[in-house]
Amino acid sequence: MRNQQILFGDSPLSVKKIRCLGGDKHDHVYLWQFFCRQWLKDKGIFPNAGTAPYNSPTTYQWQERERKIQVWNTEILRLEQEAKNYCNRIGFCMT
Repeated sequence: MRNQQILFGDSPLSVKKIRCLGGDKHDHVYLWQFFCRQWLKDKGIFPNAGTAPYNSPTTYQWQERERKIQVWNTEILRLEQEAKNYCNRIGFCMT
């Protein structure tokens, strides 16, 4: 309920404040569409009828995605920590 008030209320928002709210996240890194489909399926969200599946990635593509996802994870952790520090500094703590 508090998140809804924050998101839809009158208080000004920033990306850092939204990050402080927490919640699920997914990447848009190389081959993200293939992996996003599985992520959505795990949450009970399925594609429209007739939507063609993506081809399975090759071994090289899997390795390339793994390399890029590691970089993305490092950056996301940095951004989340930066947002947490910012929210703590301005008194916008969620926990």
